[in-house]
Amino acid sequence: MSWSAVTGITGVAVLVVDGWLLGGPADGRLMPIEVDEDGSLPRVIVLPQTGVYLGARDHPSPLVQHCYLRCDGEDDLPTFRYDGPLPHSHEQ
Repeated sequence: MSWSAVTGITGVAVLVVDGWLLGGPADGRLMPIEVDEDGSLPRVIVLPQTGVYLGARDHPSPLVQHCYLRCDGEDDLPTFRYDGPLPHSHEQ
């Protein structure tokens, strides 16, 4: 695994590794995944829906959050498989 330090939204540097996402809306993408203080990767990644859709409604729909689970045994390039949208992200 190759580590990188990037500056997060708050301006604080965080350690990240490249992770491969399979399935779902981010299929086939490499993304920086933040690791915790001891260098461990998360078991679950939640990606919020991004982008804008203009529709006929007078109010926007709630955002959909997509869940990815880390695959076991992936050392060189951590891999996360799509597990579907979070159930509570569809409620209105």
